[in-house]
Amino acid sequence: MAAPGVHIRPEQPSMPQNVGDLERVVSLVLGGVAALGAVSSLSRRRPLRALVLMALGGDMLYRGTTGYSPLYNALGVTSDDATFASNPLSRVITFKESITIMKSPSELYGFWRDFRNLPRVMSYLERVDLIDGTRSHWVAKGLAELPVEWDAEIVQDEPGEVISWRSLEGSEVYNRGSVQFETATAGRGTAITVQLTYRPPAGLIGAAVARLMGRSPAQEIKEDLRHLKQQMETGETPTVEGQPRGACR
Repeated sequence: MAAPGVHIRPEQPSMPQNVGDLERVVSLVLGGVAALGAVSSLSRRRPLRALVLMALGGDMLYRGTTGYSPLYNALGVTSDDATFASNPLSRVITFKESITIMKSPSELYGFWRDFRNLPRVMSYLERVDLIDGTRSHWVAKGLAELPVEWDAEIVQDEPGEVISWRSLEGSEVYNRGSVQFETATAGRGTAITVQLTYRPPAGLIGAAVARLMGRSPAQEIKEDLRHLKQQMETGETPTVEGQPRGACR
């Protein structure tokens, strides 16, 4: 029995670590980016956007610092890779966009098949280096303009019809994609359909921060396809620097 006037606190259970070491580092980085975005939004008088970024940034900084996520705990997620892989927050994101360009399928295929051309029309790409006939090295702009790199290989190549590729094992960002070329109705140009699938760093939370920072992949691919249309139909290289990229208002 405790002595009179002495209060003994019940032992507090320690918080279980349910965030892996790699995700903790990513969470700290994204949390800092979100905090900077919140400050920028306040200076631009966007209080709602700033509030959301502050909440997301605070949560990610907490996760990164403590290794514990209350949300993961509620969902029964642990730092075990097998458990995390089955969690909805780690799922890949897929989107598809189409556009009609007044060029033949063979011309458009030829432009796309040389991946080194893509940074000319896709704003998120810095460069693509060819390794050999089927493999290439991609460098893209990530959050806060930090570079993200991966190697990819072509898995399907049918001239004038379709090109499919996927990232190689061990890449920073898992992704795969395809582009199909089909003669448009009445032979007026070519209908291009691009489908991309990727897993953003930190899962859907990372994707949410990217959208709030004005980096919506779905919106970007729409604009990039319009840039491709302009490039192919007029021969003019579009200017993408300094243009807003799907910013959240």
